Amino acid sequence: MAGLLLPRPSSNERKVPNRIASAGPAATAPALAFAISIDAVLDYTCWMVVMGKVEKIEQQVQALSPEELAQFRAWFLEFDWAAWDRQIEQDVRAGRLDALADQALRDHASGKTKPL
Repeated sequence: MAGLLLPRPSSNERKVPNRIASAGPAATAPALAFAISIDAVLDYTCWMVVMGKVEKIEQQVQALSPEELAQFRAWFLEFDWAAWDRQIEQDVRAGRLDALADQALRDHASGKTKPL
């Protein structure tokens, strides 16, 4: 299982089964405790798999020669910038930056800006 990251169920998928809830409060408490402990184990397992990947990448980066590190650094910088660009584009399309743009235009129209 090393290196395999299983998808976590959403909170809607982790509800108490009807048979547990319908059994009454006395049966529900132990069932919920069990469900919570299983959920904690799944969270820890997912964290361990992810950390295993990160630690492996760290070790591989540390083993690079200076030339390979420079090449990796240049690649990662481009990769990171591209991810940033995609996020900004998504935010613009979703209208998340509209209020900031409107405020900047109001500030400029009211003379609160300076020429560069």
